[in-house]
Amino acid sequence: MYRISQDWVMVYRCARCGKPHPRDDPPCTDCGHDSFEEYDDTTSGTVDTGGNLVWQCQDCGREHVKHSPPCSRCGSQDLRKVEPDYTELDRTLEQRTEWGAIARPYLPLMGVIAAAGLVLIILIVL
Repeated sequence: MYRISQDWVMVYRCARCGKPHPRDDPPCTDCGHDSFEEYDDTTSGTVDTGGNLVWQCQDCGREHVKHSPPCSRCGSQDLRKVEPDYTELDRTLEQRTEWGAIARPYLPLMGVIAAAGLVLIILIVL
C-alpha cells in the first residue's frame, strides 16, 4: 500500500515478474501470469517465478512468452498456457557434426588451391 494525499491505495504485483498493477485483476499484462500478490514496500522477498510456462497457439502451435493475442503467426485468438516443448531443441543439440563431413564437399577445391600454391612456389624459387 502507498498513500496518495489522505487515502491509502492498495497496489498489487505479479507473483511471477513483479510488475505492479493498480488492482487485483489477473492476468499480468507483461508475462500473462494468473496470480497477483499484495505489494508491500517493507518486504524485500523474492518473486515467485513459477514453472516455465508459455502460451501456445491452439491453431498453429507457435509458443509465445506472454499472453498477447492474436498469434503473430496465424492471427488466432486462442492461446493456452502449456509447458514448453524442448524435444526439438534436445534433438538438435544431440546431433554432432564432424568437421570432415562439413569439409568433404570442398576437398576438390582445396586440392586445386594446394596444387596452384605449389606451382606458384616452384615458379618463384626458379
